[in-house]
Amino acid sequence: MMIFKKLGAAFAASLIITPIGAATAYGQGFDPMMALRVRPPAPIVLPNLLPTIRQIDAIEASRARAERDRAETELIRQQTEAMRQKSQSFSASVPPPSAASGAELSPAIKKWLVVAQPRMHLYPDFESVVFAPDVPLTESIISLMSERSYAADIAYYLGKNKLEAYAISEMPILQADKAISEIEARLKLKK
Repeated sequence: MMIFKKLGAAFAASLIITPIGAATAYGQGFDPMMALRVRPPAPIVLPNLLPTIRQIDAIEASRARAERDRAETELIRQQTEAMRQKSQSFSASVPPPSAASGAELSPAIKKWLVVAQPRMHLYPDFESVVFAPDVPLTESIISLMSERSYAADIAYYLGKNKLEAYAISEMPILQADKAISEIEARLKLKK
């Protein structure tokens, strides 16, 4: 029982001391509630999202470029395949020149043979390249080449580059003339 009396006295003394201590703190201008309100809030630090946004933009641009490149590649592949098929069908419809006799040759081809004769010997495989059945040389192209001093060189070049020869054979005459002039200029620069 004595212990309870001592604890009770200690408790009562603590109650008396606390308000006195609190009064002293209040007397010095300290208000715990005011201290909580005056304390500045902790600064909010937001992450810098600009590098992340730039990275996402770069990834999207890269994807768009890759998709555009794939589409262009597919388009070029389709165009090349179409040109090959047209070239094969064109070469199947044109009879080889060896089947034609000299009397059956058109005047444009005869003129081209005369103009090309001096330079044909420069290419050992000239006949096999130029007169191959899959070389799409039309009579209009032959007449355009017969007006040039490098007629044999142009024909050999077109025999080696069949897709370009086919593209020129599909062009209007003025555009084809310009393309043959450009080929002749390139060949003259190489010599």
